[in-house]
Amino acid sequence: MRKTLFILALIGVVGVQGAQARDVEHSLSIAEFMADAEVRQKLGSDVTFYFSGQPTPRVGKSFGDVVTNRKTNSFGKPDASACRWRCSRR
Repeated sequence: MRKTLFILALIGVVGVQGAQARDVEHSLSIAEFMADAEVRQKLGSDVTFYFSGQPTPRVGKSFGDVVTNRKTNSFGKPDASACRWRCSRR
């Protein structure tokens, strides 16, 4: 009986593989994202967004630098849709 349990446990340990997440970086169009009506409605009009290369007015208040690394459930979704879902859920 002990030998059988040992063999089953050994098969279980050897047969289990760790989950592997993708860590892929994509460069998607911010203009396309910002043009989406649902995104514009969620972001509101209280804050103006400026991106690289755009002229900006003098900064009135700085909140510092923020770096996020939120993961999303992108199973069965195209990469662009998963990114759009993640960004619009904030």
